Amino acid sequence: MFRFQLAEMYLRAAHPAEAKCHLEQFVADAQTGPTALQSHLVTAHIKLREIAISTRDRFGESFHRGVGLVLLVREQDGDPKRDEGFCEEMLCKALRALTEAKDQRPGDSRVRMYLAEVHERTGNRHGAGAERAAARADVVSGELTAKERLPLLLRE
Repeated sequence: MFRFQLAEMYLRAAHPAEAKCHLEQFVADAQTGPTALQSHLVTAHIKLREIAISTRDRFGESFHRGVGLVLLVREQDGDPKRDEGFCEEMLCKALRALTEAKDQRPGDSRVRMYLAEVHERTGNRHGAGAERAAARADVVSGELTAKERLPLLLRE
């Protein structure tokens, strides 16, 4: 949580590069951390998207928007009052944002991994498999966090 708070301080001081660094590390740590940290992942991706917008980083804007939307859907997974219409809408928006990110960086394994999840959730197993295969081809590049890398190494 320290990195998240530090990033907010850097944002208030108009130091987006430093804030981005701490937010990215927070995301990597929170993915494997306690649930209390994971609940802040959507907010972290919102802040990363805002930084991308302010620095004219079109890839970052699309990527963090897509990931944030996927995370919103994941949050609904355990809710007994899950709103299927909301989830479908969020998945469609995530698919569009992540496809835009993929168009800008076709070889980015993180984009491919999240696209695979969106395709899987929307019932497109072929699309999910193709994206997973593309992500797996670059699984050792260092772009993926440990949590993101694990499903690619375990799946066939």
